[in-house]
Amino acid sequence: MITHEFSTHRRYEQTATVLTHTRIVNNEFKLVIRAPKVAQSASPGQFLEVLTGENYSPLLRRPFSIFDSDVDAGTISIVYVARGSFTSGLARLGTGDNLSVIGPLGVGYQWQSEQPRRHILVAGGIGAPPLHFLAQTICASGADHPVVVINGARTEELLVGIKEFADLSLEVKLVTDDGTAGRKGLVIDELREMLEKDSSVTPRVYACGPMPMLKAVAELTNANCVECQVSVETPMPCGIGICMGCTIGVKSSQEPLGRRLALACTEGPVFDASAVIWS
Repeated sequence: MITHEFSTHRRYEQTATVLTHTRIVNNEFKLVIRAPKVAQSASPGQFLEVLTGENYSPLLRRPFSIFDSDVDAGTISIVYVARGSFTSGLARLGTGDNLSVIGPLGVGYQWQSEQPRRHILVAGGIGAPPLHFLAQTICASGADHPVVVINGARTEELLVGIKEFADLSLEVKLVTDDGTAGRKGLVIDELREMLEKDSSVTPRVYACGPMPMLKAVAELTNANCVECQVSVETPMPCGIGICMGCTIGVKSSQEPLGRRLALACTEGPVFDASAVIWS
């Protein structure tokens, strides 16, 4: 196994071996790889840059959120939906095959076990994996904090992580646009009702999903003075801040126009929702 340590950020480049690769449902897969150094350093909301071939096809790596990490076993897993050329190629990997990964990358979710919180996790489609890692981490901490997951998608077959969230024995609310699973509507409808309910514990919202969903979540939480962190979805060709292909607008009091461009791969992908410029 080839390992290269990037000395300043605790990120590693490794040739990782596939341990298990299973189809969860339809085109949704769970890939478990052996990458001990990455597993030891990973935190919820961080991601991997993955390359599957040894030639120039594909030419660029692809980012995948970390679904969970097992430090003792030295493993990392990702959950993805095979719907393009890269992920369809990834789906063909079998036990014993190798792939190149760089990680863990980016800034993940921040949470404090000392302060009682009601953690509300809002997932849209393929945005579920990093929130599963967060839920798993909060549950494993032993902190007596209620965790609620709002898991939404356009239709039932596009919901990701249903079984895995259920295995954590959390309160999970399913929402689909067409009503094929759970509530018919949008995740923002469920979140609005949840925030309107009286609670003795201060809520904090964590979200990952399509940008229009994140914008709606940010506007709602800001209107209700609720802290919110979002993991943005944007192309990340390199994942280490070189290509400049993942910039998003954020507020900045130090700039003349009150805004600047931030690199989602190194300053994110998780941002304070109130700091992002959503226009």
